[in-house]
Amino acid sequence: MTLHSEEEIDRTTVTEDLRAEAEIKLITITEDFQSQVNIQSTITEDLQSLEETHPTITEYLQAQEEIHPTITEELQAQVEIQSTTIADDPQAK
Repeated sequence: MTLHSEEEIDRTTVTEDLRAEAEIKLITITEDFQSQVNIQSTITEDLQSLEETHPTITEYLQAQEEIHPTITEELQAQVEIQSTTIADDPQAK
């Protein structure tokens, strides 16, 4: 049986303690990282769900243009109405 000096025992104890602390920190970091990945995954799923239930801005604007005439179309219609009215008005001649 080999006798170990106190210094070797202390070094072994410190090494084991440091290794245990490092393992605990690694586990904590891994769990934190996994938690962040889960949160990111949830956010991505929520965004995909919203895209499926709500139209994109482009789709919304296209639908609005189909429902309501554009400003240019409204102005053209007003000009056509006014020029027709002036041409039909006998006093305008």
